[in-house]
Amino acid sequence: MSNDELRAEVLKDQQKQEEKKQAQMQFIEQPIQQGQGKLITSGKAVHGTETNFISDLEVGDFLIIQNENTGKQERRKVNMVLSARSCGLEEPFSEDIIIKSEYLFQKKPKLREKVKHVEDVIAERLAKENAGFVGGLDQKNSEKESIMEFRVKVGDAYKTVKEKIKGDKSKEELLDMRVKKKTDKFCWF
Repeated sequence: MSNDELRAEVLKDQQKQEEKKQAQMQFIEQPIQQGQGKLITSGKAVHGTETNFISDLEVGDFLIIQNENTGKQERRKVNMVLSARSCGLEEPFSEDIIIKSEYLFQKKPKLREKVKHVEDVIAERLAKENAGFVGGLDQKNSEKESIMEFRVKVGDAYKTVKEKIKGDKSKEELLDMRVKKKTDKFCWF
């Protein structure tokens, strides 16, 4: 074989390998879902009422609204989820939504996994099950804990106390709990 023929054969092999990789790395589109509550926007900021952005959205998901003036659907990518009632977008909608409106959302596309052999799947599941048990405790089922810090008056001074709370709480929920305590003079509402 000459060098040209060898190069052509190598290029064909590389193209076949790239096609196989692309076939294995296909994205799966997620369905569009109805969001709970209503929202308004101001530039890239989204504010909701009776929404639950923390459980509904993640970074990379899409927020879809119906523009009342043009009648077209607009779709924007979420770049941060701040709380259950606020999130941020990468780009603002064409017009700010000033009337509380319903919305749709779509999860980010998932990468289709390559086909695995049965032995590999069994080995992975066994590894996951064994990783969850440490010292006889099942870590998968243990609840997440949040830490709330507040100040308590001790004599003429204040002492910072850290309290563990069961459940995964957002910063907003922790602040609401802190406000209800009467001892913290630096938390006014």
